[in-house]
Amino acid sequence: MANSKVLVSIVVLALFGVPNSSMGAESDSPEVKLRNYVQTPPPSVTQPTLIQVKPSTEPPNPLIKPVVEKPIKVHFWTFSVNTLNRIRTDSTLAKRLARYGWLEKSAEANPAIIEAICDHRSAAKILARHPHIARIAEADPYVCRRITKWPSAARALAANGNAAKAISRDPEGIYRAIKKDRSVARILAKNPMFDQMVYDNPDLGQYLAHFM
Repeated sequence: MANSKVLVSIVVLALFGVPNSSMGAESDSPEVKLRNYVQTPPPSVTQPTLIQVKPSTEPPNPLIKPVVEKPIKVHFWTFSVNTLNRIRTDSTLAKRLARYGWLEKSAEANPAIIEAICDHRSAAKILARHPHIARIAEADPYVCRRITKWPSAARALAANGNAAKAISRDPEGIYRAIKKDRSVARILAKNPMFDQMVYDNPDLGQYLAHFM
C-alpha cells in the first residue's frame, strides 16, 4: 500500500512539477493538486478580429486585362436553346432539293425552302430548269428574282419552256437579269412560250425591244 502511494506521488510530481513551498501542507498533497487541476476552468477563447480591407483608390493598370467570364453554352441535347434559328448552309443538300420532283409541295408547306435553295448558285441553276417551276412560283411569287441574281441561273430560266408563269408573276427579276446580261434577252426570245409571256405582260416586249 505504501509502495502504491509512492508511485502515485512520483507520477503526480512528474506531471505537475515540484510543489510550491509557499502553499500549505494540505495543498502539497497529490490528491489536492489533482483536484485543483480538474476543477480549473478552461481559458476563455477569444473571438477572431475582422479586418476591413478598404478599396484601392489607385487607377486600374491598363496593361492588366480584366477577367470576363463567358456564359456557359447549353448543350444541344438539353433542348433548352433554340438552335433552329441558326443559319446553316449545305450546297449538296440544296442541289438534291432542287432536283426533287415534288418540290412544289414542299414549297407550299414552307416557301422558305426556295429561298434557301437559291442561296447557292449551282442549286439555283438546277431549280431554273425544274419542270414544275410554274407551280413553285405560285408558292413563292419571288422565285424569279431569287434565281436571276445568278447570271448562269438566269440564262437557264430564260431557256425553260415552263417558266412563263414564273416570269409573269415577277417580271422585275428578268428585267434585272437582262440589264446585267444581254444574252438573257436573246435566249428568252427563243423560248417557245415567249409569245405567251409578251401576251401576259406587254411591258416585257417593250423592254426587250429596248435592249435588242
